[in-house]
Amino acid sequence: MFTLFNENAFLVSYVIVSAAWTMMSSIMLRSDVFGRITAYAGILAGAAGIVAVVLEHITPTGTLLLIAISLYFAAIVFLLIWVILAGRRLYRLGTIGSSPPL
Repeated sequence: MFTLFNENAFLVSYVIVSAAWTMMSSIMLRSDVFGRITAYAGILAGAAGIVAVVLEHITPTGTLLLIAISLYFAAIVFLLIWVILAGRRLYRLGTIGSSPPL
């Protein structure tokens, strides 16, 4: 598995997914359905992920690498907040006006 792993493909997919978080959260920010905290958590998760990838590849050692690692962890924390808040809101939207399950 390690010999088949392509780091560049992983990083490109990570940037694409981070951009998707940012775009979805930007739309959430404009809607009345989701709260501002949810939207900003998603925007921060996406932005932190993209900036971390860029910083990691500017120089793979030193202070910038430590900042990149910190941003990866920040992206995870913001994403966790985003998933919990968005999931909770979607669950509530799904149960409004619906009949109870049999």
